[in-house]
Amino acid sequence: MKKLIYLMSSGIMAALGFSGCDDGIINGGGMVEYGTPHCDFKIDITVTDESGKPLNGIRVTTVKSNDYVDGGLIQDTLYTDENGKVSKEYSLISPPKKYELAFDDVDGEENGGTFESAAGTFEVKKIKKGDGNWYEGVYEASGKKSLKKTK
Repeated sequence: MKKLIYLMSSGIMAALGFSGCDDGIINGGGMVEYGTPHCDFKIDITVTDESGKPLNGIRVTTVKSNDYVDGGLIQDTLYTDENGKVSKEYSLISPPKKYELAFDDVDGEENGGTFESAAGTFEVKKIKKGDGNWYEGVYEASGKKSLKKTK
């Protein structure tokens, strides 16, 4: 009798547009995990002149990463510090495969001269594993870029 009532109420609910839900365990199913894939992404770039001296105040902008990120997730403008470093962490749905940055001297003579604009592509490496579920781990684009002085 209980089964008949259950089936009839299920049929009525379905006819009204409601669907049945259970926890997946009653009928032998597994647990359902809800979430969104995500990862942590870091950039750590050092900008120097041709002699290796760190350059302060160089504008660093994203030129291109991968198709998904080009949709607007990482379109950022950063500036190098007194050690020529630019570092930032992001939380993304998926990591870029490669990361292309543009380097522009926007402060004139303040950093010891004027330097030509340049671009550089940095390989993205996985530096920490994920948890085997939605978290994919930590990825990093790191390296050095040397700028030439203008004549």
